Amino acid sequence: MAVLGRCSKPIRRQLTKSDVKVDQNRLMLGQVQVEKNFLPFLEESDTLLGKEGIKVSVYGPDGKVHETMFKMWNEKTPVLTSGWNTFVKEYQLSMYCDFLTVLMFRHKETSEICVSIDFTRQHVVRQLSERISKIVFKVED
Repeated sequence: MAVLGRCSKPIRRQLTKSDVKVDQNRLMLGQVQVEKNFLPFLEESDTLLGKEGIKVSVYGPDGKVHETMFKMWNEKTPVLTSGWNTFVKEYQLSMYCDFLTVLMFRHKETSEICVSIDFTRQHVVRQLSERISKIVFKVED
């Protein structure tokens, strides 16, 4: 990607039912993974607390840009909101069979916070167990 500046380590996760429900309009990200991979990447001026969070440009696998908000619910649950449904619809994402790779980066020219999301579709019909998820996605407690 021509706009890719400094990058975080990626977060990988399986989409769940609540991630693709229209009335939810949000992607929940793992607290431990965000604290480890994304939060150290942010600067003091990037505030996630409060109702608004920060505006981020989300780049899909085809390079198309979608605007969303990245914030912390209750100071502990990281989410992408406001525009997430559009992303889900654009790429026809489905629960259980779509596995996301999410990374945060600084735009090379503007230094704004951006997120890149790619996905892999597998023939999976249910949510992976917590034990399997930890192994597959290398999630630490």
